[in-house]
Amino acid sequence: MVWWWLMVWWWLVWITSVMAAGGMRRGEVEELARRAERMEIQDMPVRFADKVTPGRRHAETVDLISNVWGVIPKKNVPIYRYDVRILEEFPPKASGDAPTKEVTKQCRDDFPSIERKNRCVAVFLRLLEREEAFFGKRESVVYDRASILYTLDRLQIENDETKTFIVTPNELPEGSVSTDCVRVLFNIKQCTEDFQLTTSDLKQGVSLEGERINRSLQQFFELLASQEAFFTEGRFVTYGTGQSFLFEPYDFGFRDQDMPPLPDGKYIGIGASKGVKLIEGPSGPGGIHAALVMDVKKAAFHIEQQSVAEKVAMIFNVDLSMMSVDPRQIPQLKKLLKGLYVRCEYGKQRVFMITNIATQNALQMRFRCDDMMVTVADYFASKYDIRLKYPQLPLVIERRPSGESYYPMEKLIVCENQRVTQTQQSSAQVQAMIKACATLPIHRIRQTTAMTRAMKLDGTELNRWMREYSVNVTKNLTLKGRVLPPPQIEYGRNERTIVNPERTTWLANRNHYLLPAKCEKWHVVALVGPSERFFSNDKLRAYVRAFMNQCRHRGMQMADPMVVDYVRGAREQEVDVRMQKAKQMGATFVHFVTSDMLKFRHTRSHYENSKPGSTEVANA
Repeated sequence: MVWWWLMVWWWLVWITSVMAAGGMRRGEVEELARRAERMEIQDMPVRFADKVTPGRRHAETVDLISNVWGVIPKKNVPIYRYDVRILEEFPPKASGDAPTKEVTKQCRDDFPSIERKNRCVAVFLRLLEREEAFFGKRESVVYDRASILYTLDRLQIENDETKTFIVTPNELPEGSVSTDCVRVLFNIKQCTEDFQLTTSDLKQGVSLEGERINRSLQQFFELLASQEAFFTEGRFVTYGTGQSFLFEPYDFGFRDQDMPPLPDGKYIGIGASKGVKLIEGPSGPGGIHAALVMDVKKAAFHIEQQSVAEKVAMIFNVDLSMMSVDPRQIPQLKKLLKGLYVRCEYGKQRVFMITNIATQNALQMRFRCDDMMVTVADYFASKYDIRLKYPQLPLVIERRPSGESYYPMEKLIVCENQRVTQTQQSSAQVQAMIKACATLPIHRIRQTTAMTRAMKLDGTELNRWMREYSVNVTKNLTLKGRVLPPPQIEYGRNERTIVNPERTTWLANRNHYLLPAKCEKWHVVALVGPSERFFSNDKLRAYVRAFMNQCRHRGMQMADPMVVDYVRGAREQEVDVRMQKAKQMGATFVHFVTSDMLKFRHTRSHYENSKPGSTEVANA
């Protein structure tokens, strides 16, 4: 396709240049332009990158199971896309205008994002039940829990029309909207771009020109595969369209060893990460099919419904009743708690995000209340009739437009569905997660298969949305793999050493090197600390003899060292002094033996890299 447009472009440039030179009349140019418009230009078939010819060398072949499933539309079905906007409306202000808050607005943080999506789902499900004549069957509507909605049947909405449905708070489950919301507006209209798609038109998702790629159908298949996770109540929490985690993993065959405990008041959530890709085949070059790629996913979550005080006790691994926080530990607490959403256990149960940790506690922090200075502990006793159990703990800070507010840790509850962010990780938690995610292939297959069953994407007909849209999910794609012969190391005298397949290691067995080195002039320098007791001068000389024997057994021509220096209480400048001495004596190799107690080891490594000549460093 690109070559054709280049030819047309060159032709137009040529016509323009000829016309500018006076060689063609305007009428002739217009006639040529009309002929060009009548040309039938057909798109070239889309081709993926050519595959590399597979190799032939192998010890054996194996059958491999992939984490890829085919997504096959049984028939070409038209689908329609709509834009949705959900607004909460509040009592009018003095000016007469009723303020609104958009619920479909995107949010980056986990807790408010899931809260907004849950509100959208509550309104959406109520409308599907109440307005069934307008929306049709439940399974014929695909919704992303925000602003995108697909339907199997075209809705009764004109091209430029926005249809509005009104839902009152008493129609919704308790807590589905803000406490002072008077009504919810559900606005829906046709999408301005890609309003109508067909499930078999995959060509638009692949192009040799990146700007022409249209991912709308790919997005639809991803949403279609997520409906079970979105709308099966009490089973999943889903972030975006691709990451779903189980509330009760034990119900689907997961075990304790799949989710080992984490420190810092955290736990491992297990689920799946999935997406829809376009692949070539199976009918050769030019064939395009959608494929579902899914893998088990583990993530660290904050333990919910526990107080911040309990979480801090788990961070420091101490009993809460005996705990006190040293001011030097405040930076660590700030790192682990900043960005965490918490809910007040008293009053209107406000939800806010922790922005900082104070250096003062509830007995030390004072502020003015009713023309007198009171402590935070006294304020809670008089205002809420709450006597704090742990007033010695530092206060939590919320940054508000009016200033900073301070809260006792014991009266704040960690909100649900919050993954641990990168800045909230501790080194102990990272190490535990690395071990938990290092899964053997046999367990990874089992866990991924369990997730496909949980989401009803295992090739069965149980997924009602897939069934309604006539889309089938195949079994896992399988392929043949080659196990390469174990590599061999060639040594001198035509000796070969093969790898141990059990341990994937080689045994040198004192084989001669293929090209053994020759070293006639060299020095040995031992740099040890002033209180070194274990590595003596005699042990250094015994080490040198063993080192030379090993070199000679491997075919190297190794003369006795010119100098063997044992330097007790070595200082940093000793390195340069010994190197200069070796250079003056014509040494081509300097072997340093060093103590771990010395603090300038990195300097010696830098010296190795920055100076010409051969050096070797061994730790004593």
